[in-house]
Parts: sequence; structure tokens; C-alpha cells
Amino acid sequence: MRIVVMSDSHTAYGRVLDIVQCNQSADLFLHLGDGEDEFDRVAAQYPEKAFLGVRGNNDWHSEKPAVDFITVEGVKIMFTHGHLFSVKWGLDQLIREGVAQDARIMLYGHSHVARKDYVDGRYVINPGSVADGSMTPAGYLVLDITPGGIMPVHRTIEHKISETIR
Repeated sequence: MRIVVMSDSHTAYGRVLDIVQCNQSADLFLHLGDGEDEFDRVAAQYPEKAFLGVRGNNDWHSEKPAVDFITVEGVKIMFTHGHLFSVKWGLDQLIREGVAQDARIMLYGHSHVARKDYVDGRYVINPGSVADGSMTPAGYLVLDITPGGIMPVHRTIEHKISETIR
């Protein structure tokens, strides 16, 4: 199964749309918060695709959960924005919750920094920010989960003039 994971799009509708258009083979699109409006707008254009998301600290009107879980190919995934786990100051709280919930993959956003850690047999991954490339290049994550293993790959986003008019 191929999952495209994005976070922190902060009104960058054009970038979210580009990510979906460039990843049509994906089985699932996940958004880790702070961009629910544009993610939902894009999702509405692709009713045949699966979209899931959680709320971020800037998704004030959201009714989505702050933390959610899915199981894919027998692998449990925890996904969250990360602000409730203070991820900007460390990953200990996030990892503790993921371990307590028996998640093999923990996905989080909030810091706008793409990062991939492997801790005690578990992946802890931030896809970076769709909108902001000030600390690491703007980007997202392609996560392949197969019977043969887990393959997380960060991808960067090319800045396009057209996104300012979308």
C-alpha cells in the first residue's frame, strides 16, 4: 500500500493539489494538520481516493481527532499533528504514546522539519511542511508498506509560480 503523507500546508491549496495529482497511484492520502481546509477541498475533487486527516493547532474549527490510528498490511500507524506531544522540544512524549498504542509507525507534523527516525524497531517520521521550506525543503512523504517491509521516502516540492494564482 502506498500512503502519501503531508502536513502544515497552511492554505497552500496549489501544493496540496499538485501532490495529489503527482501521486495518483497512492492508495491513501494523510494530512497531519494545519491545512484541513485545502486538504478537504482537494479531497472533494477525488471522491474515488481515500483521504484521512487530523486537526492541527491552527485548524480551529476542526472536528477531526487530534490523534488517529490505522492498520495497513498488519502495521499499526499513529498519526497526529504533534503539538499535543510537544514535538518541537523532543519526541519522547510522542514515542511513549505510540509504544503504549503498539504503533509501528508514528507520523507527526507541527515542526515544519522533515525528519525520519528509527527507534527500537519503530519509525517516527515528520514529512516536513508542504508550505514552508525555511528549515528543510518544502515537501511530503511517500510511505510504502508491503509484506516485504516499510519504505519511507521524503520528496521535495518544486516551487511553482502557478500556485500563487490557485
